[in-house]
Amino acid sequence: MAVLLLVTIQVSEGQIIEQGSSPETVTFVQAYPVDATNRTSSKLSRMSLMLDAGYNWRTAKISDDLNDFQKHLVKQIKSGFQWNGSWSYYFGKKKLCGVGLKFQQFLVSNETYGEDRDTGKTGVLRFADRITYIGPAYMMQLPLGKSNFLFDICGSIGYIGYKSKQSFVDEKVTVSGATVGVHSAVGLSYKITSKWAIGCKMSATNGALFEYTLTDMYGQKTTEKFGDNSAESLAQLSISFGIRHYIN
Repeated sequence: MAVLLLVTIQVSEGQIIEQGSSPETVTFVQAYPVDATNRTSSKLSRMSLMLDAGYNWRTAKISDDLNDFQKHLVKQIKSGFQWNGSWSYYFGKKKLCGVGLKFQQFLVSNETYGEDRDTGKTGVLRFADRITYIGPAYMMQLPLGKSNFLFDICGSIGYIGYKSKQSFVDEKVTVSGATVGVHSAVGLSYKITSKWAIGCKMSATNGALFEYTLTDMYGQKTTEKFGDNSAESLAQLSISFGIRHYIN
C-alpha cells in the first residue's frame, strides 16, 4: 500500500521551454511509502474466532501390567476425532499479542466382543471416552510478509477432564476425573477475505490423573487413587483444519 499525492504545477514563461511552445500544465503522481508498522497493523484484526476439527492421538505408553486383551482394547481408543475452538482479543496498535479462551475435546468410542472370565458371560464390550480441555490462553498472530498468510501461536493452562463410559452385557460403569492441564498450539491461516480465512493447526495437551471417581449403574460413586508412582496420562497430540473469522 502507498499514499498517493496528486500534485499539479504550472510551467511559467521564465522557465526553459522549447521555442514556439506555450505555458502548459504538467500533472504527475508522487508516492510516499507507508510506514511498515502501519501496513502490518492494517492487515491484522482486533478479535478472532477459530473453529477446527481433526484427528487426535493419546501419546502415553500402554502399561505393561495389562494383559494382551486389555492392551488390545486400549489401542482401539488411543486415537480418534477431535474438535477445538478459540476466541482471541489482541492489544495495542500492532495487534500482535493478546489473550483469549481455548476449548478442545477429544472423542473416541469402540466396541468389541468379549468374555468375562469370572462369570462366563459373553457379549459386546463398549467404550466411549472423552477428554475435555478449557482454559484462558495467551495468543500471538504474526503476518508472513506481504502475503495473506498468518502464523498464530497459543499457550494455555486450564482445566482438563476425563470421562470413560463402559458397558458389558447388563453392567455399566463410568470412570471420571479432572486435573490441571497445559495446552500449546501453532497454526497457519490463509485469509480469503479481510474477515474470513481457512487454516490448519497442530497442538499438544498434557495432564495426569492421580485419582478417579467410579460411578456404577445405580449412581453410587466411589473415589479411588492410582497406585504409587502411577497415574492416568491424558497427553495428546492433534492436527486439525478449520475456519477463522476476524473482527476489526
